[in-house]
Amino acid sequence: MHIPGSDKPVAFYSLDAIISVGYRVNSKRGTQFRIWATQVLRDHILRGYTVNERRLRELQQTIRLVSTLADRRALSGEEATGLLRVVHDYAVALKLLDDYDHGRIPPVQVDRKAAEPIALEEARQLIGKLKARYAAGELFGVEHGTRLGGILAGVFQTVAGAEVYPTIADKAAHLLYFLVKDHPFVDGNKRIGAALFLRFLEKNRLLYRSDGSRLLTEEELVALTLLLAESSPKDKESLVRLTAYLLSSKHEDAEKDV
Repeated sequence: MHIPGSDKPVAFYSLDAIISVGYRVNSKRGTQFRIWATQVLRDHILRGYTVNERRLRELQQTIRLVSTLADRRALSGEEATGLLRVVHDYAVALKLLDDYDHGRIPPVQVDRKAAEPIALEEARQLIGKLKARYAAGELFGVEHGTRLGGILAGVFQTVAGAEVYPTIADKAAHLLYFLVKDHPFVDGNKRIGAALFLRFLEKNRLLYRSDGSRLLTEEELVALTLLLAESSPKDKESLVRLTAYLLSSKHEDAEKDV
């Protein structure tokens, strides 16, 4: 490609394509590439956005978690793309919050309307449909005691009359985390967790945009579920915050498009 006023050709490369291929390679060179790509991503985000110290630490923590997951698994192209989208969208959400802190955008109204819960029997019916659809094994969806009911009720818990998780995004983020990390089932925790998370978003009108597209792509949902499943318990708050930020920022963007 040529730039007007210059005789020298300029090469342009698709970073998404390069990183997607690089994450597919399970070799020493592939590992070196992932280290390099992570550093480039980190430098871009840290230099491109000015955020306060606390939020900068949150973003660095998210990048670290993504890097750890990439090192542990030979990711597919779809998984790698989803992880990159998650980090990018989280960085954008932090930038919006920083703009708000410094008076550069109007305050965003926090959505504290009453959320619609998933009843225990409703969840069991959905699990039964999943088991039949995917011809899952006998242990798929078998419950560990009363954990499932505790999780479904727990995201609506209150202390001194105030909700512990006040927004729908908070409830959804904690629901996904608990379903994946607390292992309420003998088998199928990630698949069932993702399905119930989507059902909760659908019931509370957070699943789709006005044009019918999903707020979270399939790749992003896979990436979030993998991050939660592979994470250390000490990373809980960072990952829950990440999920809630993504839902809130995408929902606000969708509302603006209406």
